[in-house]
Amino acid sequence: MKIQAAKRLKSFSKKMEKKIESQFRDKLERQANLAVRVTMGENPRGKPALDTGAYLRSWSFSKQGRPRGRDSRLLARGSGSFADIDAARAGLYSDISRIKLRGTTAIYLQNGAPHAPYVEYKHKYFIME
Repeated sequence: MKIQAAKRLKSFSKKMEKKIESQFRDKLERQANLAVRVTMGENPRGKPALDTGAYLRSWSFSKQGRPRGRDSRLLARGSGSFADIDAARAGLYSDISRIKLRGTTAIYLQNGAPHAPYVEYKHKYFIME
């Protein structure tokens, strides 16, 4: 009797862990979509922060360390496109799939573009507050 209860408890625990992990990954995906949408114009200015696409593609999720960052200096002004939206979202989803949630205490959504502070503060985009 004791062994059956232990097996059931372990099975229940694994199911709950998978369910919680799935819900948390869904929440991270919603945050990823929000970052992309806000960058593309759902912000207080109502204008997209898309010029070269480097800022948009520089969003990343990480547990620690330097976030992904693209430099815009070598890219032509106005060269950003809708392909950048898909690439940014794909990069964020890839980050989410690689994060091991068990034992994780913090996950950061960051923009590592060298010009991110310029975009966010000088131009008042304030993508994430």
